[in-house]
This record gives sequence, structure tokens and C-alpha cells, in this order.
Amino acid sequence: AEEDPTHRNGAWPREFKSKPVRFQVVQDQRTATQLVSTRHFRMVSEAKIVHAQFSRFARVAESVPELIRNHPMPLWAPHGQGRVDILLCKDEESFVRAGGSSGAVGWWDGHRNRALIRSDYFLAPPLRENSRLQPRADQGLLVHELVHMSMAGILQRLPPWFSEGVAEY
Repeated sequence: AEEDPTHRNGAWPREFKSKPVRFQVVQDQRTATQLVSTRHFRMVSEAKIVHAQFSRFARVAESVPELIRNHPMPLWAPHGQGRVDILLCKDEESFVRAGGSSGAVGWWDGHRNRALIRSDYFLAPPLRENSRLQPRADQGLLVHELVHMSMAGILQRLPPWFSEGVAEY
């Protein structure tokens, strides 16, 4: 593949087009969850999610490692090898039980090397009149938590404002 000349010059990428992602969905009858495996991630969904939603979710998730590796700043430093777990919690109670912070909708759990996402907000956020969140699936939520994952190996050396700023960018 030909290298992007803007990357060689240290310029920030201007656009990105995600590619289709291969994934496999397995129903775990014992835990009543759906397991989805992609190249970098293993997603465990407590909520029933249709194939099209998994396709979008997998595409967004797999875009993060590609984007971070191609970023002009050396930010790619995940902990460990193998797939990272993304737990799609069905609601706030499940999210908090898994280790997320009450009132949050996404959480990077560096101790367990996994992202927690509230699927009720990610896939079907509240209507505008009930919330300040966008009334559509919030892909930025997933990207934000996975940027924290990608920088896990250097987070302890970075001030929190920098880590949160990069994750928001």
C-alpha cells in the first residue's frame, strides 16, 4: 500500500474512510449474551443487537487502531497483546456492576483492559427533549473510550487533561 504523504510530513489527517470489517457473532446460551470477534476486539453484548448494528459498531471500533497508528503523534501504546474486550452493558445498573461510574455512559477500565459502553445510550440514545445527548447512536462515545485503550501504555505519564483532550479530538 502506498503511504499517505501527509503522514510522512507529520500533518494531521484531514479525512478518514473506514473499511468494511469482518466479524463473527456467536450466541452464548449460558450467559444470554452475544459475542462478536473482530481483529482487535471481542465484544460482549448483554443487549440483543441486530447484525447491522454490530456491523456499524465493529467498523467504528476497528477504525480506532488504524487511525491512532497513523496519527503523527506516537500515541499507539496499548497494554498487552490479543483482543481487547468491549462490554456492551444493557443499562446503567449493569454498567455500574461491571465497574463503570454511575452517571457515565462509557468507561475505560485500565485494570481489566476493557471498555464498558452503555448500549442503551450508544444504540438508542434518549430523545432530545429528555437529554442533552445527540438523538442518534453516538459513535464518538466508543471512539473516545478506545482512544484511551490505545494510549493505555503511556497514560500514567500523561496529564489527565491531555489524555481526555486527545480522546475527545
